[in-house]
Amino acid sequence: MAAANWLWVLRQSTCASSGGSKPNQLALRRSVLGTRASQPLRSFVRAEELARLSLTKAMRPTFKTGHRAVTQYAGRLDYVDQRSLALWAALCAEHVLSHFERERATDDRPRKAIEAARAWMRGEIRCGVARAAAVAAHAAARDCKDSAAIAAARASGHAAATAHMSTHAAGAAAYAITAVASKSPNKMEDAIKREQQWQMKRLTRVCRS
Repeated sequence: MAAANWLWVLRQSTCASSGGSKPNQLALRRSVLGTRASQPLRSFVRAEELARLSLTKAMRPTFKTGHRAVTQYAGRLDYVDQRSLALWAALCAEHVLSHFERERATDDRPRKAIEAARAWMRGEIRCGVARAAAVAAHAAARDCKDSAAIAAARASGHAAATAHMSTHAAGAAAYAITAVASKSPNKMEDAIKREQQWQMKRLTRVCRS
């Protein structure tokens, strides 16, 4: 097959990956990587695929996405007492909990972690109980596949862990931001700003109460 035709097939494979059916994508890949293709061309195509996968992975929100957003107002957290931070962390986690419960409706470990954070704030349970709830919430995150569900469960875990160390409150906020960013890949910056504004309003209310 002529080089121009190979490049045309490669472009069709790239376009199909965003909207084409899976069988057509596989057929195009086999056509490009078939035995009649030269070794340099097969290597080029594989490198092209790896670059595309790396770009997709780089655009996927991670904890660092939320962490960068939280550092913009993390200085305010230094002046908030630990019990108030636990309540704020619980609010942040609860705001995105629906992302987890859509995937695992019968799994109540993250919700119990949020309840544990509030119970510790009220003085109803000891730190060890809250930490156990945090561990359970993180275990629930490992049972998920959806990135937003994972982040939501981890936000709950950090909310409960605030009973142990106040710095976990920032982790709850960061994972909450990661969750909403995962659900808005095309408008990620807008989603992050909205969540930041929501979190800061709740922090102000918690500090005033």
